Amino acid sequence: MHSVPQTPERMAAQEAAEARARADAKRFRLAQEAAEERARVNEERFARLQETLIHATARQTAPPRPASPPDDHVDLRKFRTSDGPTYVGPYQETEAFLAWIQALEIFFDTKKVTTTDDKIRIAGTLIKETNLLSVYSNEAKKHLEKPWTDFKQTLFDAALPVRWRQGLKEKIQSLKMDASKTFAQYKTRARTLQRMINYDSNPLKISDLSLAEWLSGGLPTEIRADILKFKILESTPFDYGRFAKRVRIFFDALPA
Repeated sequence: MHSVPQTPERMAAQEAAEARARADAKRFRLAQEAAEERARVNEERFARLQETLIHATARQTAPPRPASPPDDHVDLRKFRTSDGPTYVGPYQETEAFLAWIQALEIFFDTKKVTTTDDKIRIAGTLIKETNLLSVYSNEAKKHLEKPWTDFKQTLFDAALPVRWRQGLKEKIQSLKMDASKTFAQYKTRARTLQRMINYDSNPLKISDLSLAEWLSGGLPTEIRADILKFKILESTPFDYGRFAKRVRIFFDALPA
């Protein structure tokens, strides 16, 4: 292709276009520099204002620190419940709930939690079963100024069957020591059920003598015969620990 000849008019037009481009570029650069200068000035002004506010605030009376809890309260903001016992159910399963409530009382004792409102608030963080948690959410605020025993009874009424003590008593009475169990396991199971029945009960619902009599009924025939022969249930006053030791001796004396 042949190049277009550069006429004086064309060259003048090209130079004019380049001049306009340079002028536009200069205006853009100047506008950008002006914008940057305004931003810098605004930033400095804001920094000075911020510094003024900081100094003014510092001169004011410092706000009071959050009050420490009274001596008989725990600081719930710092209290750790991660090592506390959690209730996961099953709902209205007697042994699961009683094991949890007893562990909860021990947790309160070891952590020196003594006031009702602290106990109620902490207990709420440890309930993971939805039915009991619903009861908690409806009842907790009503009991904050009442004795802990009142709120605990509310939990008992919700989480336990109506005749829960009778149900546990029947479990003790039906205990049988089979070949797969040791005497230690057998008596521990009976003792655990007794403590659950007697929880918060005064007088006790199940005495040590009654427990020993029921426990004896589930032992092998030879051991029951020794218990009757040596009249160890008839000692006065009755000592459950001594009774258990004598029964263990009877087991040790059985032929291999």
